[in-house]
Amino acid sequence: MHATRELGLTGMGAALSAGLVLMCGCAQQSGVDDRAVTASDFRSGLIGPPAEFDRARAGIGPEMSRLDPSLGFDTRLGERAVLDIAVVTGPPGPGNPSATVVERPVLVEEKVGEINGTPVFAGEFFDEQFAGRLRADALTKAPEVWLNDAARDIGRKLNTLVQESLLTQEGRSHLTPEQQQNLFLWLNKWEKDLQSRHMGSVQLTERALNEDGRTLAQWRDERERGALIMEAARRVYSTVQVTPTDMRRAYDKHYGRFNHGWVELRQILVRADQAEAIGRVNEQLGSGAAFADIASQELNGYRRDQGGLMDRRSYEGDFETAVLFERPALDEAVGALSPGEWAGPIGLGDTGLVVWLFCEARAHTAIPWYEAQLQIESDLLEEERRSALNRYVKKLEERASFTDLNQMGVRLLEIAQERYHTPGGE
Repeated sequence: MHATRELGLTGMGAALSAGLVLMCGCAQQSGVDDRAVTASDFRSGLIGPPAEFDRARAGIGPEMSRLDPSLGFDTRLGERAVLDIAVVTGPPGPGNPSATVVERPVLVEEKVGEINGTPVFAGEFFDEQFAGRLRADALTKAPEVWLNDAARDIGRKLNTLVQESLLTQEGRSHLTPEQQQNLFLWLNKWEKDLQSRHMGSVQLTERALNEDGRTLAQWRDERERGALIMEAARRVYSTVQVTPTDMRRAYDKHYGRFNHGWVELRQILVRADQAEAIGRVNEQLGSGAAFADIASQELNGYRRDQGGLMDRRSYEGDFETAVLFERPALDEAVGALSPGEWAGPIGLGDTGLVVWLFCEARAHTAIPWYEAQLQIESDLLEEERRSALNRYVKKLEERASFTDLNQMGVRLLEIAQERYHTPGGE
């Protein structure tokens, strides 16, 4: 008999659902109903592996990790009592000649911990997408690189799992009976809308979702979890305010973001002790000769093959006060130039060099305060909401009960090695 325990759970993103499956014998005795037993006798709502959580979880992420920053999990293998079993098929009894021992028990699920009483199963954690990526990486990455990357990804997903679970429970706890009814009606409407895209057929809808590794029930759970998380987030967001003073302070702090530009310059470089060359440059510039033509002559010691053209230089703030060089004298000279104008000769002090600079072209973007306010307000609100939500989740974590994340992370990393990296694994 092959029996599968499948638990239906609600939630969007890394929703938890799974069970423990063992391949084992099932005996019958005389006088007992001998009808065929199938896996369907043990079903209680099939929920497939969830898809990645979408923008509903904005503001929560791996920066809240409880894991070691290095993500260097202790990879020593723990006890595996569940594997130390001999599985015998056929009717019970020591004298049964048809009984055989399965040498390698098949572990389909393993519980690695709990979050507020909800079990975390390895099979659900390593959904089709995650497992596929681990298998693919095992073919191209060195073992130590694969191990480090897997530890990092497991740590991030674990933290997101905890955060989403806590926010989902918090969102549900604050729903009024009327809101609960509305959520139920919305879920039904979303499901009907989805089915209508597939000729109203549940079977066709299921088939389309299965192509993405999901079921209709799991798709519905994603929508429910997303709505509950947003309900919890909405309560937090309603406490966040941004004042005009905050916006003005942000504009001044990030002035260069709203006022910036670039400039293209040409340069003629001559040694200070070459009086004749300096005189020739001044004479030609005074007569109106093109700067690029002069910069292409033998007397120029800087990129004469390019007419002395320098790399484009970007700056923040106002052009007149832009810092483009390490020497203030050069910045001061360039700040006074418009395209087509030149400055020099400028002595470079102890370098023994003299330079002339020509402004080939420049562009500047300036967004005044009154035009930048809406963007600044939006950015500040997003930043403050993210911070407020992080603080809120930390408080929920302090009150919550869940297995130590490092402990779960170590075991999940061991399972990942066994199933997706070790030769002969699943």
